[in-house]
Amino acid sequence: MFIKTKLLNDRNATWKKSGNLTKAETYLKNLYRNNCVLFDNHTINSPFAYYGKKRHGEYAQAGLSKRIHIVTQFPVIINGSQDRRVHQRQQEYIETLKLNLQHPQVDMIHLLLERHEDIKFLENSIAQSNKKYYYSLNRRMLYGDAFRYVSEFLPNKTTIIMNADCYLGNGFQKLDINILRKGTIYALTRHETPKAIRNCEVKDFCAAQAKYIGSHDAFVLNLAKPLPSNVLDTLMVRQDIVGVEKFVIFILRVLGKFTVKNPCHTLLIFHNHCTKFRHKQRRLIHGKRFNILYLANVPRWKTNAPFSGL
Repeated sequence: MFIKTKLLNDRNATWKKSGNLTKAETYLKNLYRNNCVLFDNHTINSPFAYYGKKRHGEYAQAGLSKRIHIVTQFPVIINGSQDRRVHQRQQEYIETLKLNLQHPQVDMIHLLLERHEDIKFLENSIAQSNKKYYYSLNRRMLYGDAFRYVSEFLPNKTTIIMNADCYLGNGFQKLDINILRKGTIYALTRHETPKAIRNCEVKDFCAAQAKYIGSHDAFVLNLAKPLPSNVLDTLMVRQDIVGVEKFVIFILRVLGKFTVKNPCHTLLIFHNHCTKFRHKQRRLIHGKRFNILYLANVPRWKTNAPFSGL
C-alpha cells in the first residue's frame, strides 16, 4: 500500500551546539545554514524533507517482541540500460530483498522509494508479500531520512537500517531488546558467504580472524523515545560515501549519547555484491573518504565500533 506524503519545511531546524564536534561541526553548521545536503559528490538545495502518515497507528503501538523491521531503499538502476553489469547488479538487489522477506524474524521491510514509479518495478520483480511497505521519499535516501523514519513511525520496534545489498543471517533470535532500549545501538560489520569469497574476490570483514577496519552496513536499534532533532539533522548524509559510517557512529555517540557496539560475530548480516558494477569516484568527496575529510582530528574511539559482544 502506498502512503501519500506531505512536505515539511526544514528551514527552521535548530543546531544544538556541542563543543566536541571540531571540524565536523564547522562543516555541518555551514551545510545546514545553507539548507543543503550531500548528494552525488556535491550539494544541492534541499529545503524540505518527505514524511509519511502512520498507517492506522499500528507503528505507534509499543511492543517488545523480537520481530524485526528493516528500513532501506531499493535502488532501481536499470532505467533502459543495456549494460549487462547493470542488469546483474539489479538482480543482486532483487535477490537480497527476497532473502530478507524470507527471514523468519522479519516483520516488515519499509522501502523508502526514490521514485513513485519504482513500486511497479518492485511488484513485477518480487512476489506479492504482506511484508513489503512502500513509502514515498522521492529522492536518494540519506541516513537522516532512515533514522527520522524510525524515530517517527517505529518507536519501541526493533529496527535495522541496512544497505540494500545486505541481508539478515542467523543470530537475531539472541537479541536482548532491553539492551537496545537502554541506549545501545549496534553498528554491524557485514559477512561474505563462502561462495562469494571463492568467486567474487571479496573479503569477509567480520570473519573469525578478520581485523576490524571500520565497515558498517547495518544499524540495529529499538528507540524508547524519539531521536533529538539535532541528531536527525546532522545525519543527513549519503549512505554510500566511503567512511560515512564512522561519522554516523560519532554522531550517535556524541549527540545521541548512545552506546555503539558491533556484535557482528553474533548478529550476522551478509553482503550480496559480486558484480564489478561500482561508482568508486562517486563514493568519495573531492576524491577522499568522508572520515578523512571531516573526522581527521576526532579520536578513533569516538568513530570506531570494534567487534564486540551484545
